[in-house]
Amino acid sequence: MEPEDHAPQDDYGLLKPVKGSILYEGQEISGLPPERISLEGIRYVARKKGVWKTDGQREHRARSLRIGEPMEQALDKVIGLYPKIKNFLNLKAGQLSGGQRQILLIGRALVGEPKLLLVDEPTEGLAAIVIEDVTAILSRMKGRVSAMIVEQNLTLVSRLADRIFIMKEGKVEREIAERSALSDTRELEQYL
Repeated sequence: MEPEDHAPQDDYGLLKPVKGSILYEGQEISGLPPERISLEGIRYVARKKGVWKTDGQREHRARSLRIGEPMEQALDKVIGLYPKIKNFLNLKAGQLSGGQRQILLIGRALVGEPKLLLVDEPTEGLAAIVIEDVTAILSRMKGRVSAMIVEQNLTLVSRLADRIFIMKEGKVEREIAERSALSDTRELEQYL
């Protein structure tokens, strides 16, 4: 079945870098197919929030089950991170709000005990209340899975980050690892 929106898992691993390489746990992963990257323990949550609109949330998680986690165990994990998900569990993905879709995609990315979660702009276009929910979920994941989050929401960044890399035109301008600097959003604003 083809996704009605661009499927989030299809966004990584399809293009080989023009130059340089991508090493993960000491191994080159550039050019590996997305499913192989996923099997290595890397999951990606795209900014686009694309879903298979006619699938229910159980089917979305089932798409991730090829990595070997039983459906009920995967569902229990997501409910543990975000109990409110039970309220919209039986809806088709196309009926979900943007925030609910984002939560669905984060939940799907967690199936199979990933080692690294890549999250692109998780709060983009979301209502403030949903941003709090997404922030809470990402906070609960801290310590369970390593994450690299691309985000411009400085409140979220300062609450979650252990390290911040400020980038401009694809180059790292500054690295911040001091706790006091991580929580100073006024200092960080100068880079936006």
